[in-house]
Amino acid sequence: MGLSFAVAQTDLLYYDPAGEGAFYATDGNGNIQLLKLQNGWRHTWSIIVPGDFGGDDHTDLLFYDPTAGEGAFYATDGNGNIQLLKLQSGWRRTWSMIVSGDY
Repeated sequence: MGLSFAVAQTDLLYYDPAGEGAFYATDGNGNIQLLKLQNGWRHTWSIIVPGDFGGDDHTDLLFYDPTAGEGAFYATDGNGNIQLLKLQSGWRRTWSMIVSGDY
């Protein structure tokens, strides 16, 4: 009888303040493969926080824009696609760090 283990790999997100994001899959051996290139992202996002904000076991993303005082929660699907969950406004514009966790 053979055993089979599903090993989750950590994927990567590259963000360019020019308005692009790129999701890459990793294979555990140092290799990466482009999953999806995203365009039209805000130029003013300064902090990106990962967490499971949608409750579906996928790493979702919080983008913080201090110039607008907004936070945008996006769900991911594991294939490099993202969908806006909620846009929050009225946030302080002076935050230098946002830390996710199960507090």
